[in-house]
Amino acid sequence: MDIQLLRTFLEVYKLRHFGRAAERLYITQSAVSARVRLLEDTIGTPLFTRRRNAIEPTDAGLRLYRHAQSIVDTWQRARQETALEPRYQAVLAVGALYDLWPVLIQRGFAALRTRHADLAWRLEANISEQLTRRLLDGVLDVAFVFDAPTTGEVTVQELLSMQLVLVTREPVTDACEALAAGHIAVDWGTAFAQRFARLFPDAPTPSLHVDFGALALELLRETGGSAFLPASVVEAHTRDGSLHVVGSAPHIERSVYAVYREAGEREALVQRVLAALE
Repeated sequence: MDIQLLRTFLEVYKLRHFGRAAERLYITQSAVSARVRLLEDTIGTPLFTRRRNAIEPTDAGLRLYRHAQSIVDTWQRARQETALEPRYQAVLAVGALYDLWPVLIQRGFAALRTRHADLAWRLEANISEQLTRRLLDGVLDVAFVFDAPTTGEVTVQELLSMQLVLVTREPVTDACEALAAGHIAVDWGTAFAQRFARLFPDAPTPSLHVDFGALALELLRETGGSAFLPASVVEAHTRDGSLHVVGSAPHIERSVYAVYREAGEREALVQRVLAALE
């Protein structure tokens, strides 16, 4: 099968528009339509319902999406590995939650390219569920997450403990006062949510929830309020006085896990990376 058919399907699936998919792929809209029809003929079933100003995937299109994404990613990885220069031993694909990349880089991940000059890299940021799925599909070699998956198909190793501190833009000494003044709730995973509920059972319901801390940090600096953020990330801001740690608020520890599959030589490469980050 022509891999371009799947790439075109994915763009239409994500954008729900043939014209915008054509712009992203740098081809004509008629070429997009022709590719989708050819893929539908190959599979033997419609993948999209086409109505005026409305394109939606059929049940078959929904089922194909994950497989198509995995096939395209695997093909891209295969091309990279096949075309490796002799000086590289292998390609290592690493995924992490958006908020973990700054922490990992601070712990020395950026220097790994220098120390492990025999490796080529594929790096990505994603949500926890997608990282786990891509790990199971073989697209990633290792993923860094907060909540370790319970499936027996992977190995889980606790890598580090990240300290989350309550910070505000304006100086506040009382934790309850800080939480009542525009608290920005960040999704730091299930364990954090449970710990927060035990520490602050009477905290008002926040009016703003965000998926990752980098966004909370920018909102906090622009609009004020409070948020639990990694101590290492806010250190420069607390040092220059643009943010303030709420002294009466307990710090919350959050474990970071490395998740990988046991796979011989590939596992040994993962262990080299983990040893450098510990």
